[in-house]
Amino acid sequence: MNEPKSIFKVGFKTNQQTAIIIHGFNGTQTSRHIMFLKDAYLSRKFNVFAVDWEVLSQYPCYFSSLSNTKLVSQCLDPARPLIEKHASKKFRLTRDDARSVQIIHTNAGLLGQSSFSGRVDFCINGGQVQPYCEGDRIKQARCSHFLSVCYLANAILASRPMRAFRCPSGCVPDNRIPFVKSNRVRMKWLTVGQDTPGNVTGGYCVHMEQNMNCPFN
Repeated sequence: MNEPKSIFKVGFKTNQQTAIIIHGFNGTQTSRHIMFLKDAYLSRKFNVFAVDWEVLSQYPCYFSSLSNTKLVSQCLDPARPLIEKHASKKFRLTRDDARSVQIIHTNAGLLGQSSFSGRVDFCINGGQVQPYCEGDRIKQARCSHFLSVCYLANAILASRPMRAFRCPSGCVPDNRIPFVKSNRVRMKWLTVGQDTPGNVTGGYCVHMEQNMNCPFN
């Protein structure tokens, strides 16, 4: 095992913000979408740490991965299997786990939980099945689930507001709703990710494009 290096020897800058990236079940710190997110933060001059817990999160040991999530990150991501309906509250991510908890929903009701539990919850392109994902239901779910990382990276890179409207009752099933111009739908401009204003709370539906340079493994 290599000896740990001082953070200052690997280029850590005390005057820059720091991002800590933790991959999910059956992932690695070098997965393509994780690397894309890392590059997005580096482009904004962040210090970036990628946590590698691959040996504890490998397929098919989902139970092992679930039980170790708390140890790895001291909170849980808003996944749905075994968590939304069956796990105790200590395994669930809540808005009180940090000063600001932001959740990006891309596969609500399938691999992602359907309920809102963050300080801010964003439903991307309807929040359930992403329009760029093809194949059978399982492939669509996996693709939609992984794209949440790509959307976050895109938001960090773009650093610009996107059109959003309030959806306080949950992610809507119709992906077309965020694009509809209607006097009944009150639109506003919001940034997603790193630049979301601290005073924004609640659930919002947002349209975001996929960056084709950010595929998932």
